[in-house]
Amino acid sequence: EKELLGFYVTGHPLDDYAADLAAFQIHTVAQLKEMTGEVDTRLCGIIAKLEVRLSQKDKTPWARVVLEDLTGSMEVLVFQPLYGELPRPLDVGEVVVISGSLDRRDDQPKLRAVQVLWLPEAHEQLLRELVLHLPLEDWLDPARWAQLRELVMDAPGPVKLRMVCSRAKGGTERS
Repeated sequence: EKELLGFYVTGHPLDDYAADLAAFQIHTVAQLKEMTGEVDTRLCGIIAKLEVRLSQKDKTPWARVVLEDLTGSMEVLVFQPLYGELPRPLDVGEVVVISGSLDRRDDQPKLRAVQVLWLPEAHEQLLRELVLHLPLEDWLDPARWAQLRELVMDAPGPVKLRMVCSRAKGGTERS
């Protein structure tokens, strides 16, 4: 759609990944483009374009990626040895999490990648806590609490679970 029309008609492909973007991104592309200095950051987005090149010096492959989030797109450079250590090739249309340093030496800022993770790896390596926001008004039935307890006990994950319970009057209790 976007290649043909210049925009998405049926919605951005990242709309389904809003929670991942919020969990993994330190900055958005738009925020990075406004920054004046060099900064270490992490982006989460979809690979919109990919070009694999060979270095002039030793003819080893590296990648020039255009990574798109919901605010814009940015060029990402994936040099050796990182490129050679990737567990599988990068591909257009994949959602990835890329950590790196913002390089502002040229007119257009670029990200120099130091880590590339696909979403399953990002979930394993970067998620530390799952937060459930529970409005108490919706949880008055003890049977519902029992169902939640059973679900949590049947599927103990590798991350910490935190429940944030709130009242309609704005008070919040944490447990």
